[in-house]
Amino acid sequence: MTTGNRRLAKRCTGNKWMFIIPFVLQAIGLLCFPVSAQNLLRLWAVSGFPNFCSHVVFTPDGDLLTADIRNFKRWSTNGWTFKQDLFFSEGGFTVVSASPDGNWLAFAGIIGAPVRWLNLKTLELRGISSSNFVGGLAFSPDASLLAIAEGATARTIQVSDGSIVREFSADGAEVYGVAISPDGARLATAAKNGLRVWSIADGALLYAPPAPANLFRVAFSPDGTRLALSSDSTVHILNAANGTKETEYLGHNDFVFMLAWSPEGSNVLSATYSTRDPSAHLWNAANGELLHQFRASTSSINSICFSPDGKIVVTAASAVEAWDAVTGKNLGQVGAFHGTLLNCAIAPDGNTLATALGGLDLRLQLWRGSDGALLQTWQGNTSHVYAVDFAPDSALLASGGDDCHIRIWSVDSPVQIQSWVAGTNDIRTLDYAAHGCWLASGGREPWVRVWNTTNGQLVAELSCGQETNYVNTIAFSPDDSVLAAACHDGIIRLWRTTDWATAGQLHGHRRAVGTAAFSPDGKILATGSSDATIRLWNWREGRLIRTFSGHTNTVNSLAFFADGKLLLSSGRNQFLIWNTDSGRITGAFSDAYAPNVRRLAFTPDGLRFVYARSDTTLVMADVPVVLLGIYFDSAGFKVDWIGPLGEYAVEGTDSISTANWRELAGPYNHAPALLTPHATAGFYRLRFTKRE
Repeated sequence: MTTGNRRLAKRCTGNKWMFIIPFVLQAIGLLCFPVSAQNLLRLWAVSGFPNFCSHVVFTPDGDLLTADIRNFKRWSTNGWTFKQDLFFSEGGFTVVSASPDGNWLAFAGIIGAPVRWLNLKTLELRGISSSNFVGGLAFSPDASLLAIAEGATARTIQVSDGSIVREFSADGAEVYGVAISPDGARLATAAKNGLRVWSIADGALLYAPPAPANLFRVAFSPDGTRLALSSDSTVHILNAANGTKETEYLGHNDFVFMLAWSPEGSNVLSATYSTRDPSAHLWNAANGELLHQFRASTSSINSICFSPDGKIVVTAASAVEAWDAVTGKNLGQVGAFHGTLLNCAIAPDGNTLATALGGLDLRLQLWRGSDGALLQTWQGNTSHVYAVDFAPDSALLASGGDDCHIRIWSVDSPVQIQSWVAGTNDIRTLDYAAHGCWLASGGREPWVRVWNTTNGQLVAELSCGQETNYVNTIAFSPDDSVLAAACHDGIIRLWRTTDWATAGQLHGHRRAVGTAAFSPDGKILATGSSDATIRLWNWREGRLIRTFSGHTNTVNSLAFFADGKLLLSSGRNQFLIWNTDSGRITGAFSDAYAPNVRRLAFTPDGLRFVYARSDTTLVMADVPVVLLGIYFDSAGFKVDWIGPLGEYAVEGTDSISTANWRELAGPYNHAPALLTPHATAGFYRLRFTKRE
């Protein structure tokens, strides 16, 4: 018994709470609970766009903000690297505007969704209800007002509380765009029946020129002297003082839906949504000369913007691309991915991660595990890549997709070592045997195939039943004695690797089984299903040990902790940690920006895990703190925990000192650094941090 243990045991013997602790543990299985469910600490993340980016806008400090189907993200222009998730919305985004001071981002979604504005520094979110289509948003120069084009009216509201300041009618016509002059005095509305310019102070109509009509967008020049309007396929430039027409720009062959002035006012940028005209046009504002066309490389353009210094133009389509505004040169794509992130894998040595892409981008990429730096890109795939797995020595990577081929790559160089046809349909799952001599594959057909990794020859072909069935996941046991297949029909099938004869079937899931994982000692097989349950099996006996219920929908991925006592599972927006002995949830945390987690895996040291999000983001995170128990035994007061992160409420008294806890550091060399009273009577809060 260490000196620290003796001191702690002695200090606690006079406290009634300490004698209750063992009984509490027996009753509930866990003494500690998370103070917050959102206690995930990212170490790094790389991100991209899942085949679509709806909006781009720069902040005054030069960061790029993007909106894809559901997520707002922040990017650095230094290498176009991902910096931060900002907001997640189920409804998506139809219109976006940033305040001139860079503090606020306003956005609206589908009809009936609220208009909201997010503080980019504090992430405070405000909003007001909306019942109609919101066509445009614009902040005043001091960001005190937000103009909203909704239905046949425009209105200004206070950013501070959302209260309506004034409404401006378009005489029954739909208002599609709004703009506030740089001096904050005038509001311009673009509607089906034309342009109207109003006094913001008293709501008086200043002028309404008879033409042009069918307007979609309006924008004041930086000095406030001119207005740019989009009408049909034409850009019109008007005198902002009285609405008289100065010039027009001709060159688009479809409706112009996007307009932007360069920061110094010398150029105008315009674009259409059309696939017939997938380019942004840069015009000389003085004479209407077409300077450059920025043609999207993937699809029609959804959004355009200038950088704060006017040197860069960014276009958003299926991919986000940057352009030199002076030379017209393509500066590259923003983000690490431009497609659908379908899978990821971590090498057994923990040094390398692999990602598999589908959609518009068919690359395989390798990333450094320590910091997420890109190491390698392979372009050899001709179709979606659904499956990746590292060889046991971490030197090779296997990939498979919907071209029915397995490809073997050298991790150290962009070289494909070999490839072979592995079936007649998509390959969705791959798994190397621990000895490295076999590679198993499965996919959209009722067969599991085992291959010789040296020559690509077929070792075994194992049936999974009816022709309509298919294989979602395969896994070798740690000792390679058995191969398991999780199938779409809800059955887990097992084969002995000595003779490839069946080793049984596991029945119990009510729907498709999508994920499976063996415990480190190989005695337990965990399976997750679209029936929202996890089941633990003694596979040798064909016996169900326990069913875990806690997810609200499909269980996407499973991974055992290194000691096998805990199991990490992922579902929609949710991670759960389970005690495998009791079946109780010992930790719950979430990634609010992850509508779906495709795969997760632990690093070899068990302190970190990586997961692939359906919004095309790869994240490396610290394992959250989970206390396994606080109890007395013959050796005194004992604490077991894992991980470096989180605040937890612990039943106890102030007689438990921080110093004592530090001396009881667990096997992962982490200790609680702070002990303070918790709001709940009789509980205390611990903060866990990495020990230096």
